[in-house]
Amino acid sequence: MLRSPLFWAGCIWVAGFAIACRLATPELTAYPESGLFRLLGGTRMAFGDELFLKADQAFHKGVGPSRPRAFRDWFAVVREQMVPRGHAHLDDDAMQDIMPWLYLSTRVNPTNVNAYVTAAYWMTTRLERPDLAELMLREAQRHNPRDYRIQLEQGRRAIKSGEWGTAGRYLDAGLRRWPHPLDQDDPEARIDLAQILMYRGLLYEMEGALDPAQSAYAAILDMFPERDGVRERMGALREHGSAPMSPEYILQNLLLHSRHVCEHDDEHPL
Repeated sequence: MLRSPLFWAGCIWVAGFAIACRLATPELTAYPESGLFRLLGGTRMAFGDELFLKADQAFHKGVGPSRPRAFRDWFAVVREQMVPRGHAHLDDDAMQDIMPWLYLSTRVNPTNVNAYVTAAYWMTTRLERPDLAELMLREAQRHNPRDYRIQLEQGRRAIKSGEWGTAGRYLDAGLRRWPHPLDQDDPEARIDLAQILMYRGLLYEMEGALDPAQSAYAAILDMFPERDGVRERMGALREHGSAPMSPEYILQNLLLHSRHVCEHDDEHPL
């Protein structure tokens, strides 16, 4: 007897949420794939995306992502008048509450790299658990070995931990994999590339390798000539051999800006 999609959704919730809640414990444990997830087949990707959106909505305190609608019927108008509006984030103490949603999204759909990197970002920056972030990203790498976004997030995690050499290697790997799985003209891929180059340039500065640093900044300006802060920094390096703000200071500030976490965040402080 065939069951309705709501039945399967309920089964996933009961089985998966109990697993995902284990993130509240000190260690992240790898779980075998549930038979329920296998039975869903291709529909599991849709479920995974929905769980990721649920985490985003919880993070924004009930306000979901704002996307233009092709058609606005009467029900859409009523809903727009009733749903919460504005832009707010969870406090640090409540960030752990969205981790089960993100982790469950990756269990349902292991190709949802956005869920992996978002969870790893919060583990690194807010929950102070870079060890769990690394485990999460290693799992993402097993399922998506060619995705440059995983290497970018590994680079961020290593920067947060002060592992400068390791961060550089991850970012170089991200450059080699870029733009897979996106197209090179995709806006997201271009912004991510600029972010990788910015991180790499700052790390080059810390190593005293000013020529590679300037080359990285020049590549950013080829894509985004309006970034005057990058242009000024490159000029300062050329003329004085250093810039007013230290690369370490900028790196730490860059970690607080991540477009895959919130579209309202600025992608670059320069």
